Amino acid sequence: MVSVSQSSKHNFSKDQVESVLLVEWLGVDGDAHSGTGTGGQYANP
Repeated sequence: MVSVSQSSKHNFSKDQVESVLLVEWLGVDGDAHSGTGTGGQYANP
């Protein structure tokens, strides 16, 4: 990975961070799009 980003709010952009915690089937811990049914879990190569 080149970078990771997260935001606790539903913003158009997210801040780059040094690291994130990935939670299986939920996505990035603490991100507004984490959790089931949000459609926010994807990887952009």
